[in-house]
Amino acid sequence: MGLASVLVLVTGLGLMGPGFRKATIIFTAAGIGLLFFTRQPVAAWISAFISMTNTVAIMVAMQVFTIPVAMGHCDDAIKTWAEQRMSSNWALYVFSTLITHVLTSFLMLGAIPVSTALLGPTIQSRMESPGRFTATAISRGYVLACL
Repeated sequence: MGLASVLVLVTGLGLMGPGFRKATIIFTAAGIGLLFFTRQPVAAWISAFISMTNTVAIMVAMQVFTIPVAMGHCDDAIKTWAEQRMSSNWALYVFSTLITHVLTSFLMLGAIPVSTALLGPTIQSRMESPGRFTATAISRGYVLACL
């Protein structure tokens, strides 16, 4: 299992978006640093490496869920629909949170990239600070489903 995770990590790192790549590198470096500075034995390094690569492999694999969104131009359809139906930013916020909540119910970690891919163009076209808006709306929808 650990070898498969390493394979996914190595091949997927180049395919990741810059944000996910940065998070992956930081997560892996932090884990290695923690093991090094606490002087863990080799067995702990092996166990931690397998655990870290499994988590990172999940982060890589979850980005695959954005491919159908891009291929089907779902983001454009949602943007057009939102421009016609939602005049206020509050309505867009509630909609973003709701979509993320529904997706998280069955995708868990895959909900974040899919929600971002679906709602990103709509939010960017209407908000002055789309990063903050996206982060709070998607985070809240994700956390609600996890609770």
